[in-house]
Amino acid sequence: MSLAAYENLKGFTSSRPPLVVFMVCLGAFAIVLLSVGFYIKSNEVENPDNENWNTFLENFADLDFCIVSNATSYDASRTTTDARVTTTTAGPTSTTTESWNHDGVRNYSVSLVLSVRPTQDFININSNVTQLIGSVSGEELGLKGALAKEEVNVTFEVPFDWNSSVCSSLGHCKPVKIYTCVSFQASRHVFPGYRAPDQCSVSNATGVSDSGSQAHMISHKDKSIFKHYWCNKLPKVEVEYQWDPTLTVMLSIGDRSMINLHLMHTSYFLFVMVITLFCYAMIKGRPHKQKTHTHTQHV
Repeated sequence: MSLAAYENLKGFTSSRPPLVVFMVCLGAFAIVLLSVGFYIKSNEVENPDNENWNTFLENFADLDFCIVSNATSYDASRTTTDARVTTTTAGPTSTTTESWNHDGVRNYSVSLVLSVRPTQDFININSNVTQLIGSVSGEELGLKGALAKEEVNVTFEVPFDWNSSVCSSLGHCKPVKIYTCVSFQASRHVFPGYRAPDQCSVSNATGVSDSGSQAHMISHKDKSIFKHYWCNKLPKVEVEYQWDPTLTVMLSIGDRSMINLHLMHTSYFLFVMVITLFCYAMIKGRPHKQKTHTHTQHV
């Protein structure tokens, strides 16, 4: 019996190679689904349905900002030359790190690293620039639909004495890295609703002056090799951001168990199909050749 089954399997393999390949693919796919199900059940997995602050801030860091003009002086009593930043930690699922008003506009302050490339004209401004203001569109931040048309007001606190910048005789200045607060103001629907970052504020430790001036900036998004030519002769600001795993929204235990259950059911169904084909191969084996009879006519 075992010898007959072996011969049937051998004949089935040689006579039906496409069906054999299909059976192997089904088995491999079932194993992959089973492995993925066990991985999701035993590990933390990011929830793809929820927009998180990591994605929001990464899209923001892809933007470059060009300082185009300076504005009137303002009260900058919160600024300081050493850019000492303090943070207020929120709970693990809290979104209370923002301030908001009754018309749905919210304000967030996030600690980020800015790389500012000044110019000689920027340094020579009479009143030291300590705040940069501008706006970006929702589309530039990766938002879709109606949110893509929303406008987000952005404010950079740049508590730095620009007269201390190092510039060459040709007017090229070295970039200055500043760890400071970046403020966002927009409709509450623009911002992710889960695990907001800690709110930051710039303390006044060794400020050279309690007053400064604002400068306006425009945003630009370009990942091509020509991005460095944009804003080539004006002061330029780049944002640096590193992925923060604490801001990522993970799947709940119930969601992971449900996904694992669906994957296991699918893999079991595929295994049943493979076993059915295997039994068919053991029983049926090589197809039988029909004998053909030739008739010769005698004249």
